[in-house]
Amino acid sequence: MDLDDFGLLTQVKNEPQSLWRDEERIIMDEVKKASKIFSPIKQTVDKKQRKRFIFSISANFLLFHKVRENLAGKIVLFFFKPDDFWEK
Repeated sequence: MDLDDFGLLTQVKNEPQSLWRDEERIIMDEVKKASKIFSPIKQTVDKKQRKRFIFSISANFLLFHKVRENLAGKIVLFFFKPDDFWEK
């Protein structure tokens, strides 16, 4: 899911859990544009639903101050340099 898409951003605001209701694995690009999505994701993970989320963000996730929910213990972070293979 590319959150640059206005329709998806609207869905994130109105009914975010519908984005992954029927999916086990969810990949979201540009999550910095939808910081409110982390609370519903945390609720989904806390309910022990078998969902796996992958986020990409073109900024340092640790400095992403809009994330309000504490995802400690629930995430693994990978950092890539801008010149990594998929950026070329």
